[in-house]
Amino acid sequence: MLADGLVSVIASAVGSLPLTTFAQNNGVIQMTGVASRYVGRTIAVMLVILGLFPMIGGFFTTIPSAVLGGAMTL
Repeated sequence: MLADGLVSVIASAVGSLPLTTFAQNNGVIQMTGVASRYVGRTIAVMLVILGLFPMIGGFFTTIPSAVLGGAMTL
């Protein structure tokens, strides 16, 4: 934790964005049991392709937040 803070200070001092570490990936791996890099790359490619079609993004913005919240609790 101290090293993370120190690196962020140094990065900011040299004009870069502060760095940080995330622990969400550990929780997702534990919940799903999937730790394959292949899955991550596949999802990344899918997101890039979906990003090229604004109509698909527009569809996802019409989904009510209550429905998304319910899906996230599953």
